[in-house]
Amino acid sequence: MDEAPRPAWWRRHAHFVGFETLKYEPLDIEKEEIRLITLLPGEAGIVKCRLENISLDANPTYQALSYCWGNANQTKRIIVNECAVNVTVSLEEALRRLRVSHAGTYIWIDALCIDQRNIHERERQVLRMRDIYSKAKCVTAWIGEEVENTSAATSYLEAVANGKESWAEEKLQECLVSIFGRPY
Repeated sequence: MDEAPRPAWWRRHAHFVGFETLKYEPLDIEKEEIRLITLLPGEAGIVKCRLENISLDANPTYQALSYCWGNANQTKRIIVNECAVNVTVSLEEALRRLRVSHAGTYIWIDALCIDQRNIHERERQVLRMRDIYSKAKCVTAWIGEEVENTSAATSYLEAVANGKESWAEEKLQECLVSIFGRPY
C-alpha cells in the first residue's frame, strides 16, 4: 500500500523525517488512568519528553502545569515519544524552563496529556481536572518569560511575604502591573 503524501510542513522540516504522528494509548477508566509527561534532560535544543499512561490509584508523584495556551497559530515543535508535536510557544517556553530544574519529574499538562483530537476523551478528562490538579504534589503556574521588571516584582513580593520588607503603595502598584497584567 502506498503511503499518503507528507504535508507541506513535513517537507519543510526534513530533519524530522522518520518521526511519526503521536499515537495516544487509550486510558483505562477502571484503573483511573491519566497520562503524564516526563521531561528528558537537556539544556539546549529541542524539548524532548516521554508520555505514558499512569493509574491515579497508584498515587504517582507528579506536578501539574497551568499556563496560558497562547496563540494556537504560533507554535514550536517538541518531541514526545519520538514523535514531532507542535505546541504553543507558551507551552514550549514553560517546558524548556521546567526541563532544566525538573527533568525526570512527572508533569500533567492538559494540551499533551489529553488527546485533544478525541472529543469523548477530552470531555471526560476535563471533568476530572479538579481531581487531577488536587492530587498533584504541586501546581506550577507559568506566566511567561521574564520581562523587564518581573524578577524585581517577585523578589519584592517574596520579601514582603517573609516580613523582610513592608508594603509600599507605589511599589505594590508596579508589582501588580508587572505580574498580574500578564495574559495568564
